[in-house]
Order: sequence, then structure tokens, then C-alpha cells
Amino acid sequence: GIKGQPGNPLDSSDEGVFCVKVNPGGAAEKDSRIKVGLRIIEVNGQSLLGATHQEAVNILRNAGDQIKLHVCHGFDPEILEPNKSEPKREESLELSTDRNQIP
Repeated sequence: GIKGQPGNPLDSSDEGVFCVKVNPGGAAEKDSRIKVGLRIIEVNGQSLLGATHQEAVNILRNAGDQIKLHVCHGFDPEILEPNKSEPKREESLELSTDRNQIP
């Protein structure tokens, strides 16, 4: 699973939804395309733009076993944790996950 947080930890004016942790052993880690720092734009076609943190959590928790994420670069995680990397472009990702691992 992944853990998101409200807002960019490096820019308090950026209120998007971001991946701040990839849980060890979870579907996101196994997929390997989900990286710390990604901005999560959509979950299964449902926009997270303008969503509150609680709304985003609810959308992720109710996404089912097959999740399609639309993501783009959000922040540079190397500032928080050295030796991490992230995609520099917008992309859509699909992964299977155990809903019990979503925070």
C-alpha cells in the first residue's frame, strides 16, 4: 500500500495529495512505479484535485482490488530521503492492492 499526506511537505502552499510512503511488502512496492513524491491526481477516474485529505483517504480505501492511479511529479523526495527517485512525467498506473494496507 501507499501512504498519502495532505499537501506538499516541501511547499505549504501546495495542497495536492502526495505519496509520502510506500509500505514494505505492499502492492505499491511490488509494482515499483509508485514512488515517494508523486502527486496523486486521480484514483479509478475520480479526481483528487481539490479533495480534502479525508476525501482522498476515503476514495483510496474504497477503490477496490484493482486501482488505476493518474499521477505526476510532485516533490523531490531526495530532499527528505537520499537515494530515492521519481518519474518526471505524468502517467497512469494500474495495480492490484490489498485494501487493508491503505491508511
